[in-house]
Amino acid sequence: MTGNNIDANAVGRALRGTNSLALESIMREVLHTLGDIDFQHRAALQNLEMSGMDDRTRTEVREKLLSRHRERCKPYAGLLLTPAQTTVPPGPIRQRPA
Repeated sequence: MTGNNIDANAVGRALRGTNSLALESIMREVLHTLGDIDFQHRAALQNLEMSGMDDRTRTEVREKLLSRHRERCKPYAGLLLTPAQTTVPPGPIRQRPA
């Protein structure tokens, strides 16, 4: 489970079980992967802005980059939503003791 290869089955197993450490590790990996994707997207946008393209072409490329970024993030964002939707009971959030 490294890089952009997060096992959705492992997420499901962690959610069904009581292995909070496994779930925490998976969520950390998901967040790290999303951070990598965002960094790459920002770098691509920065390169685009410094390019010598005309405004019309730059706008088209920017739209394609944004679409690609959304598609790359979508499966990972879905993994982050799953635990909140399936494991958090309604009611006030309890804070962990410090």
